[in-house]
Amino acid sequence: MPSLSEADRRAALQLARTAVVEAVSHRRLPDVFPREGVFAERCGVFVTLHVAKRLQGCIGVIEPNEPLGEAIVRCAANAALEDPRFAPMKMQQLGELSIEISLLSHVEPIAPESIEIGRHGLLVRLHGQRGLLLPQVAIEHRLTRGAVPRRDLPQGRTGSRSLA
Repeated sequence: MPSLSEADRRAALQLARTAVVEAVSHRRLPDVFPREGVFAERCGVFVTLHVAKRLQGCIGVIEPNEPLGEAIVRCAANAALEDPRFAPMKMQQLGELSIEISLLSHVEPIAPESIEIGRHGLLVRLHGQRGLLLPQVAIEHRLTRGAVPRRDLPQGRTGSRSLA
């Protein structure tokens, strides 16, 4: 997916904010959202919510099965209300809400020694389960190359760009 223009970046963040407000306030998704331009393209996306600088939810899709506009709306609303790690957001939290959107590139194999912390995200699959580590999470938690022994790291990666 090409890089977003500043206008598209702002529009994506506003779309996510609108989806969260509608979901938290009215338990519904926005009636109208963009379906043209970059929002019609398909790519994986994760929406991360922070309230008062604390993680409140993070939901995303790895496979690009729907247009970006729809995926942002759905992921933002689900991050606000359905992330099982957190209580659903409340209206009084909306004033301290910050949103980050990560667009994922296509998943490509990578050798463990080629992984660059902060540039590559990691998609790890094991016994039918999988987990995704976004590049910025590795930086925020000060992970290093030694955090996972190379022999234990399956081949795989996904790249992402953050729209915070």
